Amino acid sequence: MIKFLSGNFFWFLEFINCTFNYCIIPALRQKITGCRSEDILNGPDIKRYCQTTAKIFNIKYTLSNPHNIDLTKQFVFISNHSSWFDQPSLKIVPNNPCHFLAKQDYLKIPILNWGLQVHQTIFVNSKSNELANELCQKYLRIGHSLCLYPEATRSLGDKIMPFKIGAFKHSSAANIPLLPIYIENTDKILIKSKPLWQINRGTHVVLHVGQAIDVSKGNENLIREKIEKKYVAFHEALKSTSHGSKFIDW
Repeated sequence: MIKFLSGNFFWFLEFINCTFNYCIIPALRQKITGCRSEDILNGPDIKRYCQTTAKIFNIKYTLSNPHNIDLTKQFVFISNHSSWFDQPSLKIVPNNPCHFLAKQDYLKIPILNWGLQVHQTIFVNSKSNELANELCQKYLRIGHSLCLYPEATRSLGDKIMPFKIGAFKHSSAANIPLLPIYIENTDKILIKSKPLWQINRGTHVVLHVGQAIDVSKGNENLIREKIEKKYVAFHEALKSTSHGSKFIDW
């Protein structure tokens, strides 16, 4: 009962955080000041939202960037995906305007749908992704980054699911490098199979940045297979060691 009550209390705080810092304040800022979309996507509100989320759930972050990748540059970021906390975790990595994809069903959620639209989220559905693909290329053409989950949905954290081809095609079509990121431990905060109140606070999340990869046209499938194998190998290595390893062997 204590776990249930405390878990719901922290989610109530997160609801307030999301409502104001992710949805209402940036929407009002854009409406009143007419600020550019870049100022919303990489502005103080989204940073405050992520920082507040980390404080509410007592998340400690470490960024492992052994290749000293310049994260202010434009990339098609890809990442494994096992928890709702992946997106606020990834928001600390790109230091330029970055767009995420989300299921169109999220538009049905009051208040959240406002925030998602203000942050120019790209919505996908099961019937057709033609519009989503057009928006991805549009944002890449104007210098923005994308952050995509090749697994296309959350895993249960026990294994890496097969990668879809989309991120690799967007990278090659726009001639923008692909940057792999592995998120370690967000599944320990909250995993897909658990109810929201079973939250584990005080988790140390590590974001491992790999090497930037040029995806040439015609080689998308080969590179997808190679990167997927690297993710699987790294995932298995982390499970078999207590201290982890470096996400650098490409």
